[in-house]
Amino acid sequence: MKKQLNYILSDWSEKVPKTLLFVLCGTLLTSCRQEPDQAMGTLELDRVNCRIPASEVITEVLVKEEQRVSAGTILLHVDNRKIAQQYLDLKARHQMASWQLKELEAGPLPQTIAEARARLEASEATLKNSVEIFNRQQNLFTTNFTSRENLDNARNVYLTRKEKTKELTETLDRLVAGTRIEQIKQARFTIASLAAQVEQMRLLKDDYAIKAARDGVVDSLPYKQGDRPPSQAVVCTLLAGDSPWARVYIPEVQIYDAAGK
Repeated sequence: MKKQLNYILSDWSEKVPKTLLFVLCGTLLTSCRQEPDQAMGTLELDRVNCRIPASEVITEVLVKEEQRVSAGTILLHVDNRKIAQQYLDLKARHQMASWQLKELEAGPLPQTIAEARARLEASEATLKNSVEIFNRQQNLFTTNFTSRENLDNARNVYLTRKEKTKELTETLDRLVAGTRIEQIKQARFTIASLAAQVEQMRLLKDDYAIKAARDGVVDSLPYKQGDRPPSQAVVCTLLAGDSPWARVYIPEVQIYDAAGK
């Protein structure tokens, strides 16, 4: 290209004015330069969306747009009265189960055992009396001094007292034996399950105070105090990160050229 340019200049130097020659040389040199490769793109920051856990009323907005916040900063408060009551109910059930376990581990009170023994002794005395009455009615019926109805009534009373005495005997035996280890283990697992539910409910209740997950700048607050967004709606967007990162769109031709194709 330089040889051609020298030839043109030497051939036209006597025919063309110098000003026109300079313009022509600039045009030829410009046409010889190759345009640099270009790629379009944008500079962006990480967008962090803060979502509401349930469709409840926003009771307070504590930040403004373009305000810089640190991780853990409370951005909004959401009405948590319903979830708070569920949390208190689970805590009460957990406490009740704990006391029931202590009662099982301690076993029955001596007074309870003494009361069960007294009931059994009274029932045994009544059973003994009903046996005597039934035997007497049998003898009288054999000698035709009583009716079949009286004999049947005496027999029914005797059987009822017998079953009652058997039931009271089993109750006293259970009290004396104490609590079974299987019952204690079941109570302990019940407490562990309720403790996990209480912790899960506590974490869910804490989610009603919308917090910043990362350091950043408040980009948008689509809802205001008093609004009731739908569940899992984005109520605040943060731009996070110390510095922006580039998103570059490279033309397909340049990709093939870089690959040597």
